[in-house]
Amino acid sequence: MNSIIITEKPSQARNVLKAVGTRYGEVFAAQGHLLRLQSPDEANPEWKAWSTALLRPQSGRYLLVADRSNGKGERLDKIKQALKSADQVIIATDCDREGQAIGENLLHFYGFKGRVLRAMFTAEDEKTLREAFVVNAGCILPICAA
Repeated sequence: MNSIIITEKPSQARNVLKAVGTRYGEVFAAQGHLLRLQSPDEANPEWKAWSTALLRPQSGRYLLVADRSNGKGERLDKIKQALKSADQVIIATDCDREGQAIGENLLHFYGFKGRVLRAMFTAEDEKTLREAFVVNAGCILPICAA
Protein backbone atom coordinates (compact mmCIF):
# COMPACT_ATOMS: atom_id res chain seq x y z
CA MET A 1 0.00 0.00 0.00
CA ASN A 2 1.40 3.38 -1.01
CA SER A 3 0.73 5.85 1.81
CA ILE A 4 1.53 9.54 2.15
CA ILE A 5 1.31 11.97 5.06
CA ILE A 6 0.11 15.56 4.68
CA THR A 7 1.12 18.06 7.35
CA GLU A 8 -0.04 21.64 7.71
CA LYS A 9 3.35 23.35 7.62
CA PRO A 10 7.04 22.62 6.97
CA SER A 11 8.00 22.67 10.68
CA GLN A 12 5.34 20.04 11.37
CA ALA A 13 6.70 17.89 8.51
CA ARG A 14 10.19 18.10 10.02
CA ASN A 15 8.83 17.07 13.43
CA VAL A 16 6.92 14.10 11.97
CA LEU A 17 10.01 12.99 10.01
CA LYS A 18 12.14 13.22 13.14
CA ALA A 19 9.62 11.18 15.16
CA VAL A 20 8.59 8.44 12.70
CA GLY A 21 10.63 8.97 9.54
CA THR A 22 8.91 7.66 6.41
CA ARG A 23 7.69 4.45 8.09
CA TYR A 24 4.05 5.46 7.45
CA GLY A 25 4.64 7.12 4.07
CA GLU A 26 6.38 10.03 2.43
CA VAL A 27 5.72 13.30 4.26
CA PHE A 28 4.43 16.36 2.40
CA ALA A 29 4.08 19.79 3.98
CA ALA A 30 1.33 22.16 3.02
CA GLN A 31 2.01 25.82 3.65
CA GLY A 32 -1.18 26.68 5.42
CA HIS A 33 -4.00 27.02 2.94
CA LEU A 34 -2.79 25.93 -0.49
CA LEU A 35 -6.28 26.46 -1.86
CA ARG A 36 -8.40 29.59 -1.81
CA LEU A 37 -11.96 30.46 -2.65
CA GLN A 38 -12.66 31.41 -6.22
CA SER A 39 -13.01 35.13 -6.74
CA PRO A 40 -16.37 36.17 -8.18
CA ASP A 41 -14.91 36.96 -11.62
CA GLU A 42 -13.29 33.50 -11.73
CA ALA A 43 -16.73 31.97 -11.23
CA ASN A 44 -18.35 34.25 -13.79
CA PRO A 45 -16.41 36.90 -15.79
CA GLU A 46 -19.48 39.14 -15.77
CA TRP A 47 -19.07 39.48 -12.01
CA LYS A 48 -15.87 41.50 -12.22
CA ALA A 49 -17.90 44.57 -11.18
CA TRP A 50 -19.43 44.16 -7.72
CA SER A 51 -23.18 43.64 -7.26
CA THR A 52 -25.40 41.90 -4.73
CA ALA A 53 -25.55 38.88 -7.07
CA LEU A 54 -21.95 38.20 -6.06
CA LEU A 55 -22.92 37.38 -2.51
CA ARG A 56 -24.08 33.94 -3.53
CA PRO A 57 -23.43 32.32 -6.89
CA GLN A 58 -26.18 30.24 -8.49
CA SER A 59 -24.42 27.03 -7.50
CA GLY A 60 -24.73 28.13 -3.87
CA ARG A 61 -21.01 28.35 -3.18
CA TYR A 62 -17.71 29.43 -4.61
CA LEU A 63 -15.33 26.65 -5.56
CA LEU A 64 -11.74 26.30 -4.40
CA VAL A 65 -8.84 27.16 -6.69
CA ALA A 66 -5.11 26.56 -6.34
CA ASP A 67 -3.18 29.38 -4.65
CA ARG A 68 0.15 29.29 -6.47
CA SER A 69 1.57 32.41 -4.79
CA ASN A 70 4.64 32.52 -2.52
CA GLY A 71 6.01 29.09 -3.46
CA LYS A 72 2.72 27.31 -2.81
CA GLY A 73 2.51 26.07 -6.40
CA GLU A 74 5.49 23.77 -5.99
CA ARG A 75 3.99 22.25 -2.83
CA LEU A 76 0.66 21.74 -4.59
CA ASP A 77 2.36 20.04 -7.53
CA LYS A 78 4.23 17.62 -5.23
CA ILE A 79 1.09 16.72 -3.29
CA LYS A 80 -0.94 16.31 -6.50
CA GLN A 81 1.70 14.00 -7.98
CA ALA A 82 1.96 11.94 -4.78
CA LEU A 83 -1.83 11.53 -4.58
CA LYS A 84 -1.89 9.96 -8.05
CA SER A 85 -0.09 6.86 -6.80
CA ALA A 86 -1.28 6.85 -3.18
CA ASP A 87 -3.77 4.33 -1.84
CA GLN A 88 -3.87 5.93 1.59
CA VAL A 89 -3.38 9.40 3.07
CA ILE A 90 -2.73 10.22 6.69
CA ILE A 91 -3.80 13.77 7.54
CA ALA A 92 -1.34 15.00 10.19
CA THR A 93 -2.29 18.65 10.35
CA ASP A 94 -3.16 20.64 13.48
CA CYS A 95 -6.07 19.09 15.38
CA ASP A 96 -8.55 21.88 14.82
CA ARG A 97 -11.18 22.67 12.19
CA GLU A 98 -8.76 24.69 10.11
CA GLY A 99 -6.11 21.96 10.09
CA GLN A 100 -8.69 19.35 9.18
CA ALA A 101 -10.01 21.56 6.37
CA ILE A 102 -6.52 22.05 4.94
CA GLY A 103 -6.06 18.29 4.62
CA GLU A 104 -9.57 17.41 3.50
CA ASN A 105 -9.80 20.24 0.97
CA LEU A 106 -6.64 19.03 -0.76
CA LEU A 107 -8.05 15.50 -1.02
CA HIS A 108 -11.40 16.71 -2.38
CA PHE A 109 -9.76 19.20 -4.76
CA TYR A 110 -7.62 16.47 -6.35
CA GLY A 111 -10.37 13.82 -6.25
CA PHE A 112 -8.53 11.37 -3.99
CA LYS A 113 -10.57 8.18 -3.61
CA GLY A 114 -8.38 6.06 -1.35
CA ARG A 115 -8.34 5.42 2.37
CA VAL A 116 -7.98 8.49 4.61
CA LEU A 117 -6.70 8.33 8.19
CA ARG A 118 -6.21 11.04 10.81
CA ALA A 119 -3.19 11.26 13.12
CA MET A 120 -4.39 13.00 16.29
CA PHE A 121 -1.91 14.96 18.39
CA THR A 122 -1.90 18.18 20.37
CA ALA A 123 1.86 18.47 20.84
CA GLU A 124 4.69 17.91 18.38
CA ASP A 125 7.35 16.33 20.57
CA GLU A 126 8.76 13.00 19.34
CA LYS A 127 6.97 10.83 21.92
CA THR A 128 3.55 12.37 21.22
CA LEU A 129 3.99 12.11 17.45
CA ARG A 130 5.17 8.49 17.65
CA GLU A 131 2.12 7.63 19.74
CA ALA A 132 -0.16 9.39 17.23
CA PHE A 133 1.11 7.13 14.46
CA VAL A 134 0.79 3.78 16.26
CA VAL A 135 -1.96 2.10 14.26
CA ASN A 136 -2.40 -0.82 16.67
CA ALA A 137 -3.12 1.55 19.55
CA GLY A 138 -5.98 3.04 17.54
CA CYS A 139 -4.38 6.49 17.43
CA ILE A 140 -4.58 6.79 13.67
CA LEU A 141 -8.29 7.19 13.10
CA PRO A 142 -10.02 6.24 9.84
CA ILE A 143 -12.14 9.19 8.71
CA CYS A 144 -13.39 7.85 5.39
CA ALA A 145 -12.73 5.12 2.87
CA ALA A 146 -13.14 4.75 -0.87
